[in-house]
Amino acid sequence: ESLKWNAKDTSKASFQHKYYRSYDALLNYHSYVITFAHTHVLPGNHVFLFTNSNSLTHFTNNGDINSDTFLFRGDYVMPEILPKYTLHVFASITLADNKKQTHKGTEETYSPGFSIQKKVTENIAAKAAYSYTKKKSLDRSAEYSKHVSGFEVSYKF
Repeated sequence: ESLKWNAKDTSKASFQHKYYRSYDALLNYHSYVITFAHTHVLPGNHVFLFTNSNSLTHFTNNGDINSDTFLFRGDYVMPEILPKYTLHVFASITLADNKKQTHKGTEETYSPGFSIQKKVTENIAAKAAYSYTKKKSLDRSAEYSKHVSGFEVSYKF
């Protein structure tokens, strides 16, 4: 469902039901996902986007690994920060309630990042991106951090 509040604000909500059937019956699950996204256009055509996604996963034959996951993400896009350059900054927090897996507790994942894109020609763009992810858990073996960087060249047909 989509709702346009005014010329600068748009909200969308969605609901999904997923059913996954695995080769191993212990991994079969149902997942219910509710997502909300709100877009706000600021002066200079800068865009702020807030997203919240909630996923409730129930394993049909193995309730010990059920989990609920809650994602909160903010994006800020600044087109023409310099002539032909667009900057995109984002940050997200994910909370995973592992239900019966009490040794993990509620796991937290933090992920900030950015990208900068240059419009080289009308059809060609180049983008450099970086993101960092840090996952925290009571189970030390489930914790990690990672750095991801990339470079992309795209052509619009």
